[in-house]
Amino acid sequence: MSGGVDAELPDADVPIGPGALVLVVGSSGAGKDTLLTAAAKYLASEKTILFARRSITRECDPQLEVHHTLTVDAFHRAVCAGNYAFQWQAHGLGYLIGKSIEQDIRAGNTIVLNVSRSVVGEAIRRYENVCVIEIHVPNNVLAKRLSARGRENAEEIEARLNRAPFEFPPDAHVCRVENTSTVEEGGHLLAKVIGQAAGLVGEAESNRP
Repeated sequence: MSGGVDAELPDADVPIGPGALVLVVGSSGAGKDTLLTAAAKYLASEKTILFARRSITRECDPQLEVHHTLTVDAFHRAVCAGNYAFQWQAHGLGYLIGKSIEQDIRAGNTIVLNVSRSVVGEAIRRYENVCVIEIHVPNNVLAKRLSARGRENAEEIEARLNRAPFEFPPDAHVCRVENTSTVEEGGHLLAKVIGQAAGLVGEAESNRP
């Protein structure tokens, strides 16, 4: 018998906390990346609010989103090994969020993630404090943005716009940010909601230029 003290391992059935997990969701083209970049600038002085970087199976384009690039094989190996906090696939791409966020949340930090709405239910089951922020734009605005981006043809855009609204789990705490104004105003509003989720009510306001 060892005379030392064994390290206590986290219980997989206990929700991860005490920090907060902020999930930023919304339709493709709603402007999540743009507003997250702006919000991160407003909250730069808040050292306990961390904006996690995704890993994606496509080349990084800093003008769209700064992310880690994965090969398709590396993505599937990570998924098979369970080496992720969240993973999903959309539009022919694989997305991963690294497990390092769990350590940060256990340390009391707030982690902000750009994720698919499909992982919200899993997040609520696994994490103690989850806030969902939905970035929303009207369909006419979304149609123009998707067309300008050029990733989908007119028929695909029409099909996307006609999809039924996503139903969040009934126990999800969801806030909506309307992205119909300037980037500065939208980013400031997002920063304010993130700050509230982190228990920093009013702090984001003082950081506005």
